[in-house]
Amino acid sequence: MKTNHTLTYSKKKVFPFQITDDLLVTVQEESNPFDLDMNELFCMAARINKKRSFLFVSKLLGKHIPVEPQRALDTGALLAALYQKRVLGMEHSSRSEWVDSVANHKTNQNRDRSAQIILPQRHLFIGFAETATALGQSVFENFQNAYYIHSTREVLDGVEPTFEFQEEHSHATDQICYGNEELFQTDDPIVLVDDEITTGKTALNIIEALHGTFPRKEYTVLAILDWRSKEHRQRFLELEERLGITIHVLSLVSGTIEVSGVPNLTSMSEEFNPLTEAEVRTLKVKPTFPYQSDEYTHAISTEGERTERSYLTHSGRFGLSSDGQYVLERSLKRLGTYLSMVRKGKSTLCLGTGEFMYIPMKVASFMGEDVRYQSTTRSPIHALPREGYGVRNAYHYPSPDDESIAHHFYNIPYKHYDEIFVFLEHGLSGKNDQVFIDQLKRTGASVIYLVDFSS
Repeated sequence: MKTNHTLTYSKKKVFPFQITDDLLVTVQEESNPFDLDMNELFCMAARINKKRSFLFVSKLLGKHIPVEPQRALDTGALLAALYQKRVLGMEHSSRSEWVDSVANHKTNQNRDRSAQIILPQRHLFIGFAETATALGQSVFENFQNAYYIHSTREVLDGVEPTFEFQEEHSHATDQICYGNEELFQTDDPIVLVDDEITTGKTALNIIEALHGTFPRKEYTVLAILDWRSKEHRQRFLELEERLGITIHVLSLVSGTIEVSGVPNLTSMSEEFNPLTEAEVRTLKVKPTFPYQSDEYTHAISTEGERTERSYLTHSGRFGLSSDGQYVLERSLKRLGTYLSMVRKGKSTLCLGTGEFMYIPMKVASFMGEDVRYQSTTRSPIHALPREGYGVRNAYHYPSPDDESIAHHFYNIPYKHYDEIFVFLEHGLSGKNDQVFIDQLKRTGASVIYLVDFSS
């Protein structure tokens, strides 16, 4: 991918991204309240998806690209500050610190919880699976008098969903919310958190689904990026009028995109690293981290098979209060401090798995210097070893939890990390474990730690 050069037309910045030789995406910036450098927020890649041929590969989320864990957490904090300013009408004292972290990689781990925003009315924050589960919780952790829950694509056995909705552009579209209905049976404001808004259909779908069963007057959508066109924005106004509600949409950057061409993926070939020897160690966190659920213990695979699966009560999947978040953070700091002593290498990668993102990210933030964080994903993205392209290499394997679902992780250069800590909410099932471990070995890391949270 060619290095993009910023152009300026009528005081609006234009960024042309030549993703492949035959695919060009042009971004026109319209709003950037914190004056962030677009090139520090994302790069781009070709997506293996019939619905949309490209992907904004975030440099902040900790999904496809390794990030400093505290910088990813501070991205959520900056969205929280934006909400406080635009909706609550107050300025946060730490805003400049969070801007410095996101914009300039200057992170400060020693966060004072007294700087939390005390909400005048209880709020419910909802993060979207799988990409924004950690982003949603990193927004929520900055508030008191709030609850958090994230949607999921996992189907639990014998548990009725609280509500369901569709995600329009995702590789996997079904979204489910579990958790106690009492979280939703109020007229409190709901804040939806996603990494990116392209058309806004996902947000509109969830607002419609929520309002049909749990109506209220006010919704907010928070995102890092907002690329809605005038027509897409009009749909939000129409829904507001039809339902008699208010919808706030806030983002770190907004603008419009223009797509030209279609990528010819068949003409590209991926490079694969050799399988190397590595020491594999398993670290069980129980009883140090005693949050395994006794209620949620089984799931249904895409093939309809009932499987035993361990879940965590404090993951956000089933709802979490501000008080519960405080207890969780104390436990994660203890765990992170312990793993910092386990570390032996100079360069360490912490790898979350699927929707299990926030807890590994938070733990990684307490593990010391030279630690990076990212996560595995369901999203199939074409890898291309080209300067500036968003996915330089790829590792593929069937999910250890459900072999019919392909999983991937990206952008780990060969022998770049001395050790990798892999965080597993469900543990390993035994079916496809070795395929996953072999892919981890292909990274060239000397030691692989399997951090097992299962019961």
